[in-house]
Amino acid sequence: MTSKNTDTKYFVGDIIIYDSGKIHGYVIKVEQDQVQVVNDLGNIAVLKLHQINNKMIVDNKRTGRDSMGNSIQVDDAVKVTNNKSIYKDKQGIIKKICKNILFLWDKSFMNISNGIFIEQCGNVTLKGYEFL
Repeated sequence: MTSKNTDTKYFVGDIIIYDSGKIHGYVIKVEQDQVQVVNDLGNIAVLKLHQINNKMIVDNKRTGRDSMGNSIQVDDAVKVTNNKSIYKDKQGIIKKICKNILFLWDKSFMNISNGIFIEQCGNVTLKGYEFL
């Protein structure tokens, strides 16, 4: 969709910034005058285009470190291993890394958030790390 203010197009998978630059969101649905996002707090938000501050350019080559110190990047499979996480034992594919937050995809979340959920880098373990 096109924003009237900035003529920026938003697509599913984009990272947008809103709330005066404080919150980042992964776009999961685009409509004519609004987008739906999973934000870096783990909430689903519906935003009118005028509420969006900017679209963030995220380098898909960006890396992070998992709980074992392994390098993780987009398209890696990870498992949530932190006992305090509400997603403990969930697995997902990394779609974006933004500010130490992983936007992960798992088919069990399709009906809720188009498959996207979030977790901090340090709360996951790279799948297959035992073979490294």
